[in-house]
Amino acid sequence: MPLSIKSFALTALTLLLFASCGSKKEISNGQPKPEWVQSKPIDPFYYIGIGVSPIQADGSHLQRAKSNALSDLSSEISVEISATSLLYQMEQNQRFREEFRAQTELNSLETVDGYELVGSYEADGYYWIQYRLDKASYASQRAARKQTAVDRAKSYYDLALESRKAHKIQESLTHTLTALAELKLYLNEPISANGVDGDFGIRLYTFVNELVSEIQIKPMMERVTIVRYDAQAEQSWFFETTTKDGSPLENIPVYLYYTGGFLRENQVRSDALGRIFTSLPKAETNAEHERLEADINFVAIAESATRDPLLRMLLTRQFGDRAEIKVDVRAPAVYMESDERIESNPLPNPPIEQSLRSFLLSNQFTTTPYKEHADLWIEIHAVATAYGTRDQMHLSRLSGEIVVKDKTGRLLRSFPLSSFQGVQLSEQLAGQDAYRRAIRELEDHEFRKLLIQ
Repeated sequence: MPLSIKSFALTALTLLLFASCGSKKEISNGQPKPEWVQSKPIDPFYYIGIGVSPIQADGSHLQRAKSNALSDLSSEISVEISATSLLYQMEQNQRFREEFRAQTELNSLETVDGYELVGSYEADGYYWIQYRLDKASYASQRAARKQTAVDRAKSYYDLALESRKAHKIQESLTHTLTALAELKLYLNEPISANGVDGDFGIRLYTFVNELVSEIQIKPMMERVTIVRYDAQAEQSWFFETTTKDGSPLENIPVYLYYTGGFLRENQVRSDALGRIFTSLPKAETNAEHERLEADINFVAIAESATRDPLLRMLLTRQFGDRAEIKVDVRAPAVYMESDERIESNPLPNPPIEQSLRSFLLSNQFTTTPYKEHADLWIEIHAVATAYGTRDQMHLSRLSGEIVVKDKTGRLLRSFPLSSFQGVQLSEQLAGQDAYRRAIRELEDHEFRKLLIQ
């Protein structure tokens, strides 16, 4: 390559490298760095907010810096707790106070308006922006918003008072918590309302506690007796929810707990007469005493009354008295009638009856000779009949059934005996063999199906 061409190429490459280095250098807007970028100013008449963000090619840094500036501005609007406010009265509830502060700061950011742009600056790959908000103007706007909120809250409070008079406690709680929701941003300061003595926020909180204390739950009986192995198919009235003066409360959520097993529904609501219905599961253990307990479900009340998690805390920390009913479990009494034969001859010690009596005693049943005293009636009809021979062995077939009825005579269950056959050297022995085969199946499976499962 000629020397002149080499020199030209080297010169061009050098210029290209210098140009490349120059393009990576950060370009400022030509202004010196403002003092507010280096140190946040303090102004007695304005709230100041400064935001910064790395510069992005898509321009998203502009909105991000603005959001940071407004958040910084909002943080200057301090949340002070007045000694006469509801929040001060709840100083023992640290979690509520912390949640209140967090939500108030967030809401302050959302409600800030009237701010003005002071300036912006970019350099070294970053973008700064400053906003300010006139303190007097903000105070005036906030006072107007507060009065509007107080007026709305007072309307809900009036509705809550009317609902309470009608014994609609759940509805009254909903109105009261809605009133508190209107005032949530101002619970750290004194709140006055026409016709309300003292601080309005404290009055609403006190009213919530009054409503909660109105909810009473009591047992409709001191104790109840159930029969072991008897499925309680029908629901019964066990508890009732009332006001302190005994007026029934409808639609009150209640949590039920039973020591004797799992309830089909353990969270129920009271009916129009305040009654709580449930059915107990079948008693299958050896325990002679159980307990059915009921609590007011304040978590469900809170969820029905408000969606605000902060205000729900006012209810979920409530505890009411627990109602209890003693449940006595007694053994079922059984009356039996048995007709067991081989051919036409009655058996002196009916084998199926004897086997059944043994099963009943080992499973905590009792037997009675009086039909009117029994919980269950059992009828046994069985006949072993010869039907021929095979290879010089006599064959016998069992027929009949076992019937189980309740004390009203209603059929509960039955088991046919027609599938059992005996083989032996004589008709009598073949009949006995058929009974033995039937009893083996009954003891292994069918007695339990007939009487327990």
